[in-house]
This record gives sequence, structure tokens and C-alpha cells, in this order.
Amino acid sequence: MHALIFFSDLDGTLLHSDNSLSNTTLQAIKKVKNHDDLFVPISSRLPESIQSFIPCEAPIVAHNGAMIILEDKIISYTIPTQTAYDICSYCNDLDWNIYDGNNWYSTNQYFKDHSIEESYIGKTSIKIELEDIKKIQTIHKIVCIGSIDTVTSYLEETYSSLHITRSASYYLEITNIEATKSNALKTVANHYQIPLENTIAFGDYYNDEDMLEMAGVSYVVD
Repeated sequence: MHALIFFSDLDGTLLHSDNSLSNTTLQAIKKVKNHDDLFVPISSRLPESIQSFIPCEAPIVAHNGAMIILEDKIISYTIPTQTAYDICSYCNDLDWNIYDGNNWYSTNQYFKDHSIEESYIGKTSIKIELEDIKKIQTIHKIVCIGSIDTVTSYLEETYSSLHITRSASYYLEITNIEATKSNALKTVANHYQIPLENTIAFGDYYNDEDMLEMAGVSYVVD
């Protein structure tokens, strides 16, 4: 039986600023596993993007907790398609993005920083029109990139049933109200019958805050 679970955010926490993972960190992760403890990457990234850095079997937590991948099952928390359409319509002056598992859809408008985002994630998004959102049946996360201060207050007031958080000053992430890192931490810990006081979490930004409060021991990176 596992004694401890280590949860770590990726961007700004485990990864270097050049989007790389050091050999020292990889060795530390292997050491955790050799002690029969668990290391769980917990990120806003897509599952395949997480696995490209940390090639390991489940568990992993993707899309800020909207997808929890365990050995024998996948737990998903989604956003209704019509709600996603309404949000993206309101945010149509921003670079809106929709995530469905490993699928990434983005506005067909041109945003100069979008290619940087694709390079950062290591995947090319599928460009769609606003009306195409209505064809997407499963939506795990919406991300709006740009001058998000202009839309944040409205979205928080209008969609109180959703979880809305910043993961950077220009990056607004929207998920199901149950899709939080703290809920994912608790779900994984319960699955492995490990008490919360035996969980350790690492993070760096607002979307990590609830996880850091939930864990038995927490660290915020410099």
C-alpha cells in the first residue's frame, strides 16, 4: 500500500521556463516510485501533453481536474455545449480555446500569440468557427487568452455554477464547478485510501491555490 502521494503542477512549477524537465527532477520522480509512493502530475494541460513530460501509467490529472485518469477508470467533469458556445460568443474578441480530452479546438481568427501557445503545448489546435462549437459533445475546459480583465467579472457573475480561475495574467480557464485541483487531489487520495495528511502538493499560481490548501503539506515555488 502506498504511504504518500506527491501532486505537482507542471508549468511554472515542475518545468523550467524553456518548457523542459530536468534530469534531476526525473530522477526525483523515480525515487518517489522506488519508495512505493505515488507521484501524480496535476495540470491544466491535455493528458497526452502531460504524458510527454512524465511517461508513466495512471494516475494523472488533466485540464485542471476535469479529467482524472486512474488505472481502471476515467472521471470526467464537463461543461454543457450551449454554455460553452455562449461563453465563447461573449469572448469572441479573445483567443478562445476548447478542450475535449486530447482534442484542442480554437477560434479561426488570427491571434499573433497563438502559434507560441501551440509550440508551448506541443500540439496544433483545430481551427473552428463559433457555430462549430455546437457540434462538440464533450467539453472539459474553455481557455480564453488575452486581455481577460475585460471579461472575467462578467463571467464570474453570470456563470457562478462554473469554476473560473487564472493560470497566468493573460490566461483564464473555465471548467465544471467540480473540476478543481483540490477535488482531484481528494479523489485520487480516496481511491488509494491515503489520508489527506499524507498528501504533498507543489504549485505556483491561482489555479493551484485550492489544492495547496487541501494537501497535508504544500510548497509554492519561488
